[in-house]
Amino acid sequence: MKRLTLLISVLALVLSGAALYGQPSDPLDSGAMPHRMGKGPRLGRMEPEQRRKYVEQFRLLKLLELLDLKEEQEAKFIESFRSMRRQQRTIEQDRAGLMQEISEELEKNRVDDARISSATDQLIALDERRREVMVDFVGKARTLLAPEQVARLILFQERFELELLERVREFWDRTPPPRPMQEKP
Repeated sequence: MKRLTLLISVLALVLSGAALYGQPSDPLDSGAMPHRMGKGPRLGRMEPEQRRKYVEQFRLLKLLELLDLKEEQEAKFIESFRSMRRQQRTIEQDRAGLMQEISEELEKNRVDDARISSATDQLIALDERRREVMVDFVGKARTLLAPEQVARLILFQERFELELLERVREFWDRTPPPRPMQEKP
């Protein structure tokens, strides 16, 4: 059970970009773009909020490169994209809280069925809301983009998080475990 809780927590952290730490400002409003891969800051040394912002900026940069938008398309698209991501982060924060609540309830000796049922119903509603947000975003994108660009956008949205997770797994697979601290003589 603890492994499942840990796995869910790690996935929520990666997928939501550390949404549990709050959203004081929109990272995409800064206008700054991350450095090219290999030349940017080391993600492992960043605070979770900085890491989330960097991943958000990287996501937008890769999407803009993929779509190859014209100037008049880009500004409208970025605003729509930012709005969608803000809504998704809010949903992910709520979702993470519910997952924590469910996890804590399941660890009790006597599980409150009504509480679990309510929390799972809320979780399902949040998943439906996230889908609605994406459908609305794609609908807005269709007014700005050519059909080929819309198809690229949909594929990107599906693949980005999966590829990010795969890269995290690859990193951990090839990174040796840390050595214990040794006292100096």
